[in-house]
Amino acid sequence: MPRENQDQKRQAAAEVRQELRTVAQEHPRITWVWAILFLLLSFIAVGSVGLAVWEWHEAKQARKAEQQAVEDREEIQKEVEKIKGKLKRAEANANERLRERDQAQEEKKTAKRSEQELKAILDFLKSRLLATGRPGDISLSAAFWAGTQGQNLTTRPGLTLRQAVDEAESHVAEVFGDRPLSEASVREMLGLAYLNLGAATEAVRQYERAFELREAVQGDNASETADCRNQLAVAYRLAGRHDDASRLFHHKPDSPTHASALVVRGLMLLEEKKPAEAELKLRESLLIRQKMQPDDWSTFETKSILGEALLDQKKYEEAEPLLLSGYQGMKKRESQMPSSAKVQLTRALERLVHLYETWGKKDQAAKWRKELEKAKR
Repeated sequence: MPRENQDQKRQAAAEVRQELRTVAQEHPRITWVWAILFLLLSFIAVGSVGLAVWEWHEAKQARKAEQQAVEDREEIQKEVEKIKGKLKRAEANANERLRERDQAQEEKKTAKRSEQELKAILDFLKSRLLATGRPGDISLSAAFWAGTQGQNLTTRPGLTLRQAVDEAESHVAEVFGDRPLSEASVREMLGLAYLNLGAATEAVRQYERAFELREAVQGDNASETADCRNQLAVAYRLAGRHDDASRLFHHKPDSPTHASALVVRGLMLLEEKKPAEAELKLRESLLIRQKMQPDDWSTFETKSILGEALLDQKKYEEAEPLLLSGYQGMKKRESQMPSSAKVQLTRALERLVHLYETWGKKDQAAKWRKELEKAKR
């Protein structure tokens, strides 16, 4: 752009000089005027060249400054990236230290819980099963580890080893109801005790409950769960239930024991206020039980608990038929239910009352409340 301006100015100056020569030839008297104008035009031309040079120099300086600014910006960007990298690494290190701290604290808590649970188990066994008797009597622990039937060994007058084990078993749910893994450990010990007493059927019941709890809490792949599964399989064989033993040895998931474990897990999730997750476990359990135990009272218990999971999600229309069928099915099979399980009838009624109260159906709620009060009486 400066070169074009310079050429245009030179051409204009040349035209003016030509005009001045023509005028000077025609009018000699004004030659001196022409000379002055010529000088002026010369100065203008020189000034134009100088201006062009100055503009070129300024443009070059501007380009140089722009290039320097770009280089400075790139350098600053590199420094920023380095700082970001250092901050990221520092944050990662800090998070790792926090994770290690939290893990250490959790391991400390776990160790403390394990210590407390072990103490509770030992105290229970000491007070309920392994206490020594009167002077001259053999302790239950001696009889137990000796493998004797223990019919004539007592810790107090008239109490046989079998009676002592039965009495201890009757208190397990009460003492360890809120500590499933401790309950599982105690029931495994009681199962072994029953096997030593030749009571394989009672041993099966203890191992089944222990396996349900371990599978629900620790998962199917935990080593403790696998050990308990094997112990249950042995108990099944000693009790003459060879098909059940074979199924466990081959580890088939479609089993009543697995269904019971799913129910336990579902109940735990309901306690944790996670009804949607509980629903999935309970539906899986119900499918297994409907396939393998369609007429068993536990299948209808599962229906009632599944209805509770739906009720907690305010799915009233889906919950109602399950809650009704669950209660009615258990009521019809009440004679088949162990005495310790009959409390489930009361809980099923409580769920029905809660359903109709929260659903706003007062007449139905009043009807089932009367039934609940009658059952409690």
